[in-house]
Amino acid sequence: MYLSATTWTFSWGPPYDEALKIIARLGFKGAELTIWSDEFLQDYYTAETNKHLRSLMADLGKDYMTQLCDELGIEL
Repeated sequence: MYLSATTWTFSWGPPYDEALKIIARLGFKGAELTIWSDEFLQDYYTAETNKHLRSLMADLGKDYMTQLCDELGIEL
């Protein structure tokens, strides 16, 4: 079975580094990144941040699952 957790469970807003580390420590195989608003999308999910998050998740051995707001159309 493949279980993942969402970042907002552990951190209501960005940055999500610590939330991803908690998800990894708890043994989940993947993580869902949260986008609550346009401000999060514009201010936090920059190309640089997305690259960092991909790298962090790879270092933690976790898969990226999805975003909470897929319709916003960001590329991670």
